[in-house]
Amino acid sequence: IAPYSEEAYKNATSLKARSLIFMAQSDEPFSAHAAEAQQLVTDLAAAYEYARGLPNNQVTTEQWQILRDPGGNLLGLQADALITPEQVQCVKMGTTVATNALLERKGEPTLLVITRGFKCS
Repeated sequence: IAPYSEEAYKNATSLKARSLIFMAQSDEPFSAHAAEAQQLVTDLAAAYEYARGLPNNQVTTEQWQILRDPGGNLLGLQADALITPEQVQCVKMGTTVATNALLERKGEPTLLVITRGFKCS
């Protein structure tokens, strides 16, 4: 396991906070937050690359890879499926658990959900 990295900690906590804020806006059109979503994806990729460059950091690097996998079929949903507010709440909790697992360097593989927004039903 890699030694503690303040930079890695900053990456994880910043992404966690920004992800939770982004999910809170999930009832708004994706187009209103497309730039934020792209920046979040870019920053997630940067955090992965940073973690990958640390020695003895295989477990954390694998966790970041899971988080950044765009084809992860999150929640078992199809790409065009509607996401309910209950699912958003579940993902918020999962984001907290996942980030804590990264920070503590333990836990099961986890995923981050970034949607293209909700559709009216």
